[in-house]
Amino acid sequence: MTHKADKQPETRVEETGNIHSSLDKLFSDAKQKLTSMRPRLLVAEDNDAIREVLVCNLEQAGYDVRGVGDGREAIKIAHAWIPDLILLDIDMPVMNGLMACKLIKRNENPNISRIPVAMLTAQRDKDAVFSAAEAGANGYILKPFETDRVKKKI
Repeated sequence: MTHKADKQPETRVEETGNIHSSLDKLFSDAKQKLTSMRPRLLVAEDNDAIREVLVCNLEQAGYDVRGVGDGREAIKIAHAWIPDLILLDIDMPVMNGLMACKLIKRNENPNISRIPVAMLTAQRDKDAVFSAAEAGANGYILKPFETDRVKKKI
């Protein structure tokens, strides 16, 4: 014969498990909202060392950062993630930064085309600056650069 008292501890364990599960979900949702409140930056740079330094330093500065190695990947991430700013190297494999910038700025989706783009490059000549502006870039950051200078430009 089973008594109510025999089932009570099992019910309490079940309730406690449900409470913990609910709390875990609540904290997970809160963490996701807090993370999504950080400005999102996309860094497209084919030089692994430069990309890693930028991503690491910008994350430490409080940004939510994704890094990719070419323009085509930058466009894919921009569509899926909608960053607040894109830093694009001009000379990259697969698709260069100028072409990626043009495709982003001429996108029919205003959530994509409104994203500010700053070009990262060692090219100092007027033609390169003109080409970046013509592609729709909002800024131009010359290499080599200090990460603090990049943060100020952002």
